[in-house]
Amino acid sequence: MTGARAAALAALVQLEKGHVERLREALDAAGLEGRDQAFAYELAHGVLRRERLLDHVLLGFAHRSLPKDPLLRCALRLGAYQLLFTGGVPPHAAGHETVELVRNNKGFANAVLRRVAERLQPRAADPGRPGDELPLGPARSFLLPAPLPANEVERLALLHSLPFFLLQRWLPDLGLDGLRQVAEAASAVPGVFLRAVGVDRETLCDELAAAGVASEPAEHPLLLRWTGGRSPFAA
Repeated sequence: MTGARAAALAALVQLEKGHVERLREALDAAGLEGRDQAFAYELAHGVLRRERLLDHVLLGFAHRSLPKDPLLRCALRLGAYQLLFTGGVPPHAAGHETVELVRNNKGFANAVLRRVAERLQPRAADPGRPGDELPLGPARSFLLPAPLPANEVERLALLHSLPFFLLQRWLPDLGLDGLRQVAEAASAVPGVFLRAVGVDRETLCDELAAAGVASEPAEHPLLLRWTGGRSPFAA
């Protein structure tokens, strides 16, 4: 999947530099197909969707500021996104293969991503520490290197990478509970559906489960919905 990572990184850098208006322009130009194309789309859009939170995490290790080099900055975001939000990607692949895409400062990139990986926990986040632990699923969490804001609206904005002023504007109309639902929906990963081709749906479901990909039957008789575990594109 190195080609997918390279394509995702190149697209993010082009967007960062203002060379394209949409990620899809750069991703389509990469000429990837099938699983590689799907994985590149998943990575690039995931990084963009979680950019503010990823930067907060990375700043906890970079200390002074994020790198000025767009390639290095986007590579760190890409590596951190894989470690935090694509649980099926092995940490060594998320770190090492992403670092290999960096031209300079490989040692710095490797050190930062290694520190991110070291804070991953094989347990659920402690609900009593919402500012210090990031929930990543029922059996995964992340110890944040820097606490999230104590203010609930500021914390929601950072967690879900939304502009703070928008949440402030919506708060009077939605209330805190409604605001939380909107913020969570904004950062939620769109549903991923898998089509059974040349094999019946039950067999495909079993094969995916054996590879660590959780899925369930969708309404259409040929479709499965990805529900967790490893990414079906990285399996």
